[in-house]
This record gives sequence, structure tokens and C-alpha cells, in this order.
Amino acid sequence: MKNKRALTLKHRQAISRALRGRPLSEETKKKMGEAKKGIPKTQEHRNKIRLTLLGRKNPAHAERMRGRKQSLETKRKRSVTLKRIGAGLWNRGRTLSEEQKKKISQAVKGKNLGRKFTKEHRKKLSERKKLLLSDPTRHPQWRGGITTYQRKLYLNLKRRSLKLGAQGTHTQSEWEALKRDCTYQCMKCKRKEPLIILTEDHIVPLTKGGNDSITNIQPLCRGCNSRKHTSIIKYDLAVK
Repeated sequence: MKNKRALTLKHRQAISRALRGRPLSEETKKKMGEAKKGIPKTQEHRNKIRLTLLGRKNPAHAERMRGRKQSLETKRKRSVTLKRIGAGLWNRGRTLSEEQKKKISQAVKGKNLGRKFTKEHRKKLSERKKLLLSDPTRHPQWRGGITTYQRKLYLNLKRRSLKLGAQGTHTQSEWEALKRDCTYQCMKCKRKEPLIILTEDHIVPLTKGGNDSITNIQPLCRGCNSRKHTSIIKYDLAVK
């Protein structure tokens, strides 16, 4: 059996240039992948890989691609590739020193200071701002927000339960289902919405160790909820 001769770096580069642009079979690709395993990468090689992943290997190509819209299929492929190579994981959870924070702050300050926009660009910015103000759900970072008064009441109560360290939790959909089961009426005075506004009352108050689960909540109007105060009372829907 013939001994395999170790190829020099110059020889490998010559073979690479000769094969560049030629379609390779799956068997050849597999052999090349197995041959590369175990070969230590130099720092220069690592830098080239990093620049390639960042899209800055060819500045002219990056300039051509700037501003071009990508299809959903291309975005999906890029997302899968970035997840596979673990892009961004190296910086996750990393703490910065005070000196690094100061440098970043100085670099960001005045970044757009003195930058002049064209009239067309200013018009586009103005139209986009008006559009987002009229319909904030179109913003790419929209996460639901406070859209209704009922949502505001739910978030305020959830914040209060978190501050008191109460156990358990419930969703707004569970609260809406409870109101529907109680026919949208106060459990004490039996008045119905929209004549009143139903609020969440904890049967065992949070200040007395009650939890925030849906089983510890009953719908009461504001007046009845205030009069109950911190008493432990469970009202029955069938009895007035």
C-alpha cells in the first residue's frame, strides 16, 4: 500500500485554484470534508471565515447587496444557517466592563449629528411616523401593548400581585372566560355590564396570603370590590 504524501499549503492552494468553479460530486465533497477534519485552522483562516459570515469579505458585493429586498425563502435559509453555526451565541450573556461601555457610548454619541437627509427621505420618514402613530400594530417591535381599558386593568393587577410576591398566575383569556361563565354580572349586587365595570376580586386577599390563580378570583363591580376590602368572602351567583 502506498504511503500518503502530506501536501504542503502551497500545493493545497494550487489544487483549490484549479478546482474553483468546477461542480463537485457528493462523493468528492464527502472526501474533502473528511480530509479537512482534524486540520487546525490558523488565525488568518479563522478571520477569513468570520469576515465571510459577516458579509464583508467582498466590499463591492456588500455594496451591491445593500438596499436589496430578500425573499422570504432567502430569509428563511439565512435564519437556518445562522442558527446552525451559532451566530451571536458568543456574545450572549457577556458582561461589559466600564471602559468598554464608555467607548461604546462615545462611539454612538453624535453618530447622526450633522447628517443631512434629502427631501424625499424626510418625506418618507414623516409618512412612516404618521402611519405608526395611526396604527402601532404595524411596528416591527409591536408586542401587543395596552390596546383596551380591560387590558390595562389586567396588567395593573398583575403588576400588584408580582410586587406582593403572590403565588400562581392567570391569563386575561381565563378572566374573560370567568366573566362569561358568570354572565357578565357582579357576584354580589347582580348588576351586569355595561352598566358596571367588572373588576377582579381575590376571594382570599393577596395581603392575607391569597394566590393569583383564577380559582381565587371572582368578578365584582368597583363598589362591591371596595366595600369587601380585605374580607374573605366568596359570593354565590345564585343567591342575591
